[in-house]
Amino acid sequence: MPPAIEIEAQLASAWPPHHWRDVVTLVAVSGGPDSVALLRALNSVGGSGQHRLTVAHVDHQLRGQESAADAQFVKTLCDRLNLPCDLLSVPPPVSQGEGYEAALR
Repeated sequence: MPPAIEIEAQLASAWPPHHWRDVVTLVAVSGGPDSVALLRALNSVGGSGQHRLTVAHVDHQLRGQESAADAQFVKTLCDRLNLPCDLLSVPPPVSQGEGYEAALR
């Protein structure tokens, strides 16, 4: 079984579409392979029913142009999948100490 099909089968088994078909499901997508695979699998498993996926992406502006490219990639992917996409760009936190990751969240 191809990996994409296996992921979809496992997802459908763990979270059957009839449990989420009639609700809005927010999917956080960073642009990395894990979140993109999750989005593609959810979109595929949901089929053509009433499922409603909405994508959210936060650009923390930590990697300059690379961060902006991730946001554009997510937007383009959502356009191709015909899914709504909310992009948020926020400046990085001032503190870069121990609480830096907590401040990003």
